[in-house]
Amino acid sequence: MKAFEWDIDANNHDVAASESLGNALIRGVVEFSSIPNLSDAKCKNYIVLEYTKMPASLIECGFMTNSDDLWALQNEDDDIGYGIGLEANF
Repeated sequence: MKAFEWDIDANNHDVAASESLGNALIRGVVEFSSIPNLSDAKCKNYIVLEYTKMPASLIECGFMTNSDDLWALQNEDDDIGYGIGLEANF
């Protein structure tokens, strides 16, 4: 998979907990799908993650214009969702 990104916001009330959540979600997706781990969670400023009152992470699972990404999204969607759900309860 060419594109897979995990982001947390530096304005989040608990950056360490958000980073832990992001890395847990990465583990879940990598364990239950063919998507490789390309990086650890990283801080970026996205409005949807700003000033949250709980740990938060943004997951971007790929691009439909990329054939490898599209295949994974069409064929492993349940596996990706299962991995995310399992690790969200870390």
